[in-house]
Amino acid sequence: MPAYEDYLAKLNPAQREAVTEIEGPVLVVAGPGTGKTQVLTMRIAEILKRTQINPGNILALTFTESGVIAMRERLKDIVGSAAHYVDIYTFHSFCNDIIKKWPDKFMFAKDLEPITEVEKYQIMRGILDKLKLEHLRPFGSKYYYLRPALNAISNLKREGVSAEKLREIIKDDAAKLEQETEVNPRTGKIFGKFLDRAKNIGKQSELADIYEEYQLKLKERGRYDFEDMIMFVVDKLKTDDFLLAYYQEKYQYFLIDEYQDTNTAQNSVVTLLGSFFENPNIFVVGDDDQSIYRFQGASLENILEFTAQYPEAKKIVLRENYRSSQGILDASRSLITKNHDRLENRIADITKELHAQTVGGIVNFAEFEDGNEEAYFIAKKIQELRNDGEDLSEIAVFYRNNADVLDLVEFLKKLDIPYEVRGGNDILADIQIQKIIALLRLIDRPSDDMNFFRILNLDFVDIDREDVYRLTKFVKQKRKHYYDIIRDLTVLKEAQLKNIVKINNLAVLIDQWISYQANMTFAEFFEAVLNESGCMDYILKKEDIRELNRIKSLFDIVKGLNRGDHSMKLAQFLEQIDVMEEHFLSIEETPISLGKSAVQLMTVHKAKGLEFNAVFIFKAIEKKWEKQQSRNELTLSAGIMPMQDLTKHEQEEDERRLFYVALTRARKEVCISYAKNYEIGKPRLQAPTVMISNIENLQKLDVKSYQEEAKERLELLFAKPKEEMTEGVNSYLKELVKDYALSVTALNNYLVCPRKFLYQNVLKVPRVKERHLSFGTAIHYGLQQFFEKFKKEKVLPPVEVLIEEFYKGMEREVMTEKDNEESIAKGDKLLREYYAYNKDKWQIPYFNEYNFLSHKVFLEDIPITGQMDRIEPVDEQMSTVNVVDYKTGRPKTENEVRGLTENSDGDLMRQLVFYKLLGDADPWFKWHIVTGELDFLEKPDKKVRIQILPADVQGLTAEIKEVYGCIQDLKFDKIEKGAPCDRCDFKKICWGS
Repeated sequence: MPAYEDYLAKLNPAQREAVTEIEGPVLVVAGPGTGKTQVLTMRIAEILKRTQINPGNILALTFTESGVIAMRERLKDIVGSAAHYVDIYTFHSFCNDIIKKWPDKFMFAKDLEPITEVEKYQIMRGILDKLKLEHLRPFGSKYYYLRPALNAISNLKREGVSAEKLREIIKDDAAKLEQETEVNPRTGKIFGKFLDRAKNIGKQSELADIYEEYQLKLKERGRYDFEDMIMFVVDKLKTDDFLLAYYQEKYQYFLIDEYQDTNTAQNSVVTLLGSFFENPNIFVVGDDDQSIYRFQGASLENILEFTAQYPEAKKIVLRENYRSSQGILDASRSLITKNHDRLENRIADITKELHAQTVGGIVNFAEFEDGNEEAYFIAKKIQELRNDGEDLSEIAVFYRNNADVLDLVEFLKKLDIPYEVRGGNDILADIQIQKIIALLRLIDRPSDDMNFFRILNLDFVDIDREDVYRLTKFVKQKRKHYYDIIRDLTVLKEAQLKNIVKINNLAVLIDQWISYQANMTFAEFFEAVLNESGCMDYILKKEDIRELNRIKSLFDIVKGLNRGDHSMKLAQFLEQIDVMEEHFLSIEETPISLGKSAVQLMTVHKAKGLEFNAVFIFKAIEKKWEKQQSRNELTLSAGIMPMQDLTKHEQEEDERRLFYVALTRARKEVCISYAKNYEIGKPRLQAPTVMISNIENLQKLDVKSYQEEAKERLELLFAKPKEEMTEGVNSYLKELVKDYALSVTALNNYLVCPRKFLYQNVLKVPRVKERHLSFGTAIHYGLQQFFEKFKKEKVLPPVEVLIEEFYKGMEREVMTEKDNEESIAKGDKLLREYYAYNKDKWQIPYFNEYNFLSHKVFLEDIPITGQMDRIEPVDEQMSTVNVVDYKTGRPKTENEVRGLTENSDGDLMRQLVFYKLLGDADPWFKWHIVTGELDFLEKPDKKVRIQILPADVQGLTAEIKEVYGCIQDLKFDKIEKGAPCDRCDFKKICWGS
């Protein structure tokens, strides 16, 4: 091995010791950039050189396939072809190899296929629909616990806990709670912490049922997940002495990389294989400061447990860093030493201060007023680095979540800077892909009018906007579906459109595509739709290689699904897409080589194991770091995962480790940046992450020149092309808004987004009524009929009357059988509690569902209208009244109602004041509205009554005049994409996704 001697000579003393101490258990603490891969491969070479054993008697385990490849390639450089025969695996691939080699011992597993993420979610949805659950299926969001349940099951498997064992643990927890429960002597009630524990035990019991059912469903489908694979092997090694002995004899040396990130099940594999000897030849490499996969079940205790299990283990610390400059290492250490739970503080003879081979190194931070300035700054700095000769592939931008980088990407595009998103873009978030999926949905359900309206507005469909608007109004008048109207040329002619043939051709195409499904494979059908719709021609003309690649990525998925299921049809494909969209699953874009160097964009977790000359840490705000820990709604027993229910302090230590990993990827410089505000429209000041203040001697950059330049250039870079309205569109809209009667709902819609107002209130685009709206309508109907009876008979009816009228209201609504059943159960309980609380407080109302529409009310020359749920007396002699508005959603505080809190917008206060204004302006209304009340039915004790003052009326009057003027001037621009868009039915029409 001539190369071996050369490599050995280059090792520092600690590395050489780690390589040459080949007998017995060895723990190597390897900080970032200390050459652990070199040590691992050189140690394998040392074993081969000194022992003359076969390469296949060595087992090396690492975390990722890329780690396997890197280790084998490095080993080839040292030992040549022998590297091919060393068993280097990930934990999962090793266990899979055992199962494949011993099919007779894993008969139950040999015909199983790995489950996809979509299948996991489909199975779990079915389980949540099927089981009767009290804690884990809330009414308002029945799949709220779907992802937490899957995560909890994965964690249980990683820790080697079956459903049966979980029930035993729950039983012990319940017995312990019964013994420990205490009552508050002052109130006589059980302390809240014990009630919380009892509630969690209830959740855990239901989780055990879900877990058991999930495993049954996997078996029925012939599927397994990765955690199952390791559990299969662990269980077999525990019970099959022959199999265990075979692998104990085969493997005489074990090497485990990234040991800090292994979980209980993975550790069990190694422990079992090494259990023949008291001090087996197990070599583990890890760094507690780089443990960033807590969500994978990893524990910081792994390294301590190793030293406890093997007290004679040799401990070696690698402290020479060959990556970063000393300035970066000093900054990183000043951060990580703020953590208390570190090996340096737990084991006396371990010191981890790293020494660089080069001096210098820059770590600074930059603060900006808004997110656009920050993104522009980073793009501009990258451009400057490129101009100074830096290879773009040596520049990386790290962020917390995939969605964080989207705005930066836009700036990189504008400055013509090539970029690569590590981990792949989610093609489902791409606008063009969204358009294609929308078209497929239309073929599957031509009666979906909201989606039909979207398709009519697509660029490659190319239908005149005036025709779209006229057709929309015509469809509403005819009370038919778009599809039914455009198929009938005779009826279509009545709509007075400019291009009837083009619109009718769309119907012809839809009918044609529907017919294709009977005679084509799904892949053939998909390709035909792409070509015949004009979509592919449109994309090809743009000559955008990324867009073409995303289409190819989707087509590859389609072909793969079709290969797996030859009978697959459109409905099945869309069902999978629905699951993915609802639960935020992604389809990664196929990697594409742009044939040139590109900036590397990735989450910090993806950055582990990589290194770059320059690193930018983007959006370093508290919300993204300290508050990023996902709510663990299913906290497992401390007996299963003792480190899982983290305190705020422990969470901060986790985030500090992640930030440490980000810093130590850099060779020469790090720039941390954040903005005070990322919201559009309503500023919400953001605090920087505490990590910035934890780093000592951090220099703040002067970015005034970038900010000034950004102000000048942003408008040019991102100037929206003005959406010019044709004369025909203008005249048609003028006709629609002439004498438009403004309601408070329409007013609120306009204030949120003028484009939403145009679609929803002027054009009245047909929409399907959602379940919660149908439920609210039925509740309103029941209350209206109940109070009418009360008003008529002057005696409060019994609660059964209210329930009966609610049931009648439900009969008028269209829902699935399951939704109807759940809505009735919820409404029955809600109304009984509401009645019980209010029965002694209610007054006989003056009016129920009082409608001003027929009164033709004007605010000066502006038509206004509205409807009040209930009007009740305040002072009969003074003719003063209180207006009550029913709300079935979450109760709000008075400050929320008034729009004085961070997340409130004042819509509810505007509604109450609008009622006052309506009453004052209506000559037929003889009462004086002095108060408005929001009656939150789910929490009847939380109702909010507000006195309406003249200043409130004056302010709203001015607002109405301004908005009405904008409506008459046809100012219907869409707002900048932001939080309101996420809740809008028309989001996909405006933005494509």
